Amino acid sequence: MQSPVRGEYANGRLAYIRDGNLMAQELELKKPGLVGDPVSIAEQVAMDDRGAAAFSLSAEGKLAFIGGGGAASVLGIYDRTGKQVTAIDSGTFVTGYFSPDGKKVAASRNNPGKGMEIMIYDVARSTKTQFTFAQSRDDDPVWSPDGNTIIFDSSRSGRTDLYTRPANGSQAEQLFYHDETDKYPTSWSADGKYVTYEDLSGRDIHIWAVPMVGSERKPFPVLEEKYATRSPATSADGKWLAYYSNEYGKWQVYITSFPKPGGKFMVGDGTNPTWRRDSKELFYVDSSNRVVSVEVTSRGESLELGQPQTLKQLPLNSGNVFHVSGDGQRFLMAIPPQQNALGLNFVVNWQADLNR
Repeated sequence: MQSPVRGEYANGRLAYIRDGNLMAQELELKKPGLVGDPVSIAEQVAMDDRGAAAFSLSAEGKLAFIGGGGAASVLGIYDRTGKQVTAIDSGTFVTGYFSPDGKKVAASRNNPGKGMEIMIYDVARSTKTQFTFAQSRDDDPVWSPDGNTIIFDSSRSGRTDLYTRPANGSQAEQLFYHDETDKYPTSWSADGKYVTYEDLSGRDIHIWAVPMVGSERKPFPVLEEKYATRSPATSADGKWLAYYSNEYGKWQVYITSFPKPGGKFMVGDGTNPTWRRDSKELFYVDSSNRVVSVEVTSRGESLELGQPQTLKQLPLNSGNVFHVSGDGQRFLMAIPPQQNALGLNFVVNWQADLNR
């Protein structure tokens, strides 16, 4: 059994996602192993960008899940008015990033039966190249500032570790950093000194950074709180770090100093912050699934934030792909067909069909 997302055990069966569907299969615990053939118990289950599928099983045989996942989306580039200017590819995409010059896109997508793979798209030439082939969970392809290297995470060896590979594919990927936690890179500072990433070592996700220059490449915590902190994005001037957290019970975007955090500035309710290249504008997706822009003015050790400006309303199931080109004029998103709406579903006795 291979699945790029996490499973759940209940009543003698292992439930897991395969090709967007929720499968159940008997699991023998005394002599660990799967028995028989898997059976689909729910279709197109939604999942997030960290391998968490939106379903829950109870010991009483009840199943709850959110639908609308697994359907193909269109990975595209949009302008500031929300108009699609380029359709890149279709599939089930998880994350995606513009190259520093905006000419290419690196994105991860689910490949049925083969896990999650990374693709490189040359937007100008309308070509695509498969970048990873591990048949595992390869995700979060972040470009170096010069566009020559990509750092990404992979679960090919058990833990989700950091790997690097030349962006042109001239050499094989190399393990960059391994420890006993799961790591997900989200930004590479413009000066090339740091990669910031999400560290999953317990119930919550925290923000860490790893030096990319010099001989000492020991990761260090940036924000390690009692609540989740996610999606760190360093400003081009290297002074600030945007992220989002659930400190107050809902996702909110903040900015703090970097690499040593200081006071924090609340930007608004939302997720997935990303900077314009000159550090004077921040974009994010708000709690109503709208693309929002905020002007940012740095004044020494303080910031002045402008009024949030709504740029585009996104479908409710538009996924996690959201990145902005350096000039702030083009937006990378994966938007599914409108008819594939999210919905909460309940099954009273999900094991009934299995026992027939």
